[in-house]
Amino acid sequence: MRLLTKIILLSYFLLPTAFAGSTRAASDSVSSAACFGGKFNLHVREILGERLAENHASFYLSVVDTTRGAKLCEEGVKPHSMFSPASSIKTLVAMAALRKVDQGQLSLDQSIEVSRENALADCNYACVRTATVRSLIWDMLTLSSNIAADQLMDLLSKTYINSVARSLGTDEVRLNHKVSNLTNPEGLDRPRNQASSYGLGQLYVELATNRQRFLSKASRTFLLRALREGIYHDSFDASAHFRSSATFYHKPGEVGGVNSSDGGFFYLDSTRTKAVILVGLQDFDDLSTLSQVGALALRLSQTSTITFSPPRPPTLSPRAAPAVVTLLPPQNFGVELLHLPPLPPLPPLPPPAPPAPILLPPENITHPNPLDPKIPAPQSNPTTEFWPR
Repeated sequence: MRLLTKIILLSYFLLPTAFAGSTRAASDSVSSAACFGGKFNLHVREILGERLAENHASFYLSVVDTTRGAKLCEEGVKPHSMFSPASSIKTLVAMAALRKVDQGQLSLDQSIEVSRENALADCNYACVRTATVRSLIWDMLTLSSNIAADQLMDLLSKTYINSVARSLGTDEVRLNHKVSNLTNPEGLDRPRNQASSYGLGQLYVELATNRQRFLSKASRTFLLRALREGIYHDSFDASAHFRSSATFYHKPGEVGGVNSSDGGFFYLDSTRTKAVILVGLQDFDDLSTLSQVGALALRLSQTSTITFSPPRPPTLSPRAAPAVVTLLPPQNFGVELLHLPPLPPLPPLPPPAPPAPILLPPENITHPNPLDPKIPAPQSNPTTEFWPR
């Protein structure tokens, strides 16, 4: 009898742990609520090949209802693998700054002195000057200015910026150091910035739906216009067909010869009631693979039926924050990627549609997330020569 009692007690304590571990492992692979019948995941694996099997990339895709603020489906290939996001992390910095503006702790027209330390990271002493919070955010996103990003990090603090990521539902975006091109003002001994494609994806879910009403209408309008007006189009939206078919609100990133990334969203159709969130992080520098994945996502959104699964517990839910920040999610399914069956060819591309006017989310009653097109676009100061990439 005592032996039976011990066995029951041992099972009670051990079995829940075993099942919890298997659930987490499953969340690192493919979502059961796949948006395109799993085609996105299968073709991403084909594009990345051995690089993906060796855990050098992370991709995430979801479709959201912009009127209800709901995720309709999501899938990803190693969506929780953590990599350096390069300049893609600047979207989080911008959201943190605009949150301060909405709370009355900052003003877009407030003048900030660009510190000598930050300016010297990319140019000489002549770069030291003042800039408004508005121009710092605008130049950080549209020109990918690292000086502007570093100055905003000093203004906001990394602790606050990371708290914004957690408030948006993810601990998988972590800002640890500045993003200077040539010389890091903080030295080289700090841990690198980290993010997963799932983590960055949650930022764009909020921007596309405004479901948490994290930013005011004016701040969200300003941020989306900055993401739309970026000068770099060499990643997901590299193809002319992509740019003529969709308006992509995104922030790419690249460290030459080291890594490359992109993340953003585009609307499924002219009603703008549904948006596709697309994020990719690569621990290698190859923009051509990002371009292929972007073309794949666009093609599937135009030619495939989106599978909307019934409500169920999400398989790509954010994990609890680790006790030690440097811990990375487990990687345990790379081997099966080496034994995939041949993939059927994709259907031919439809003829490109005439370029549509750039529109912002509509006014609606059920989910008030409008962007007022009458608000004039912010005029960036002619600082292109001042801010290096």
